[in-house]
Amino acid sequence: MFSKKLFLSLLLIALIISVGCVNAVDSSNWKTVKVNDVDFKIPPKYQGGEINTARTNYHYNDLNTFGILCVDDYLPSSYGCWYNFKGKNLTIGSHDVAYFHEYNNFAKHNVSHAYFSSGDSIYCISWGSGEMTDEMEEIIINTPDSSYDTATFYGILNEAKQDYEKEMVKEYSYYAPAPSKERNNYFIFWRY
Repeated sequence: MFSKKLFLSLLLIALIISVGCVNAVDSSNWKTVKVNDVDFKIPPKYQGGEINTARTNYHYNDLNTFGILCVDDYLPSSYGCWYNFKGKNLTIGSHDVAYFHEYNNFAKHNVSHAYFSSGDSIYCISWGSGEMTDEMEEIIINTPDSSYDTATFYGILNEAKQDYEKEMVKEYSYYAPAPSKERNNYFIFWRY
């Protein structure tokens, strides 16, 4: 009786281990691209892309296919326009991740964006899919840890969202006409 329980226990452990290995990604043939002094391991299907001269972004074909951007200098405009789309906060490895996806009319397919921190910088990975994939998780896991704790990271993103909203209000109010008592005065109501 004891050996039957032991056998079933070992079988259950082996099954759990094998299920964990099914989702494992083999990154042994991935090449490294340096973006803003962080090494990103890139799967073969996205290798051969271009990196800008400032070394702050890498893209394969275009950012709707695959891209890695350091968004430190333009976080409000990059993150701010995505926060109200389909998204969720995730933990991938040791990284906090703000993940969004939406159908892109220009690309004519879903595009995902994952914002996360590595060191003192915030990065955005974009790719042509409507879901978080094992490959994208592996890219994020293989980057150095963030120097921000969870509250600080999401606080930075929230501040960027608020800055974006303030800028949009200011920009929209610039184009809206002032009220007038004259006839045939048309008003434009801006919605965002």
